[in-house]
Amino acid sequence: MKIRSNSGNTSAAALKAATALLLAAVLMGTGGLQGITQAEATTVAQAKAAAKVHVRKHKSAARKAAARKHKAAARKAAAKKHKAAARKAAARRKARARKKAAAAKKRKAAARRKVVSRAASRGWRTARASWYGPGFYGHGMAGGGKLQRDSFILAHKTLPFGTRVEITCNGKTVIAPVRDRGPYVAGREFDLGPGVRKALGVWGVFTIKYRVLGR
Repeated sequence: MKIRSNSGNTSAAALKAATALLLAAVLMGTGGLQGITQAEATTVAQAKAAAKVHVRKHKSAARKAAARKHKAAARKAAAKKHKAAARKAAARRKARARKKAAAAKKRKAAARRKVVSRAASRGWRTARASWYGPGFYGHGMAGGGKLQRDSFILAHKTLPFGTRVEITCNGKTVIAPVRDRGPYVAGREFDLGPGVRKALGVWGVFTIKYRVLGR
């Protein structure tokens, strides 16, 4: 808008000058025609020069606008590329984490199987055991669930949860799963749940024979 305003001012000034010369020529007679022709030529040259300046400024502004647009497009493309790369990197990290977690889970499962297999290979063994119940009813068990008055479970320090153990005592035999951790008293191998204690008919601390059957 500023360029057009300058050009308009130049043209208006040239028009005023031409008008003044024409009036002077009329007053002076035909002898002033040559002066008018020279004035018109000067005015035309000034108008052409102003037009050239306007065109150059317009082209320069267009080039600058195009450069700004190109830079903006380049920045937008770079940002899009960066986001895509970040998404891919995040996906790779998640995939590695899932793979690592799966491998850890597999190792733990293998370790549990090894423990059970080693324990099962020993056959029948003798151990001291106790039972628990009163004061623990309604409490959560390490292997899940809550201890009830008839819970048919076992507690052991290391055997994986779900491992089935066959126990013989007082001429009676039961098979129960490991669902809790304990006993935390030296010299005792198992804590029997209230259901197992009732089935064997035992109290306090006692001696049992047991063998690990597996899961």
